[in-house]
Amino acid sequence: MKHVVTSSDGIQFVVNSHERSVAFDRTFASRQPAAVLETHGDFTRVKSLDDLLTPEEIFLPRIAGPAERRAAFRLIRGGKP
Repeated sequence: MKHVVTSSDGIQFVVNSHERSVAFDRTFASRQPAAVLETHGDFTRVKSLDDLLTPEEIFLPRIAGPAERRAAFRLIRGGKP
């Protein structure tokens, strides 16, 4: 699980760790300066929003066409034939 933490300098970092350690990571990062967190292997500085998500994690909305909507409507009981 990825989550964003802020260092004592106010710089944001991304951490990829278990969901149970979120509170520990936030507390640890808030007490350390950015230079120390950069040397730590688990923390990655956030330069842009692209650092937060990989292309596989981005979900774009899917647009259904009229044929798909008609087919879905037929599945509903009492829908038009």
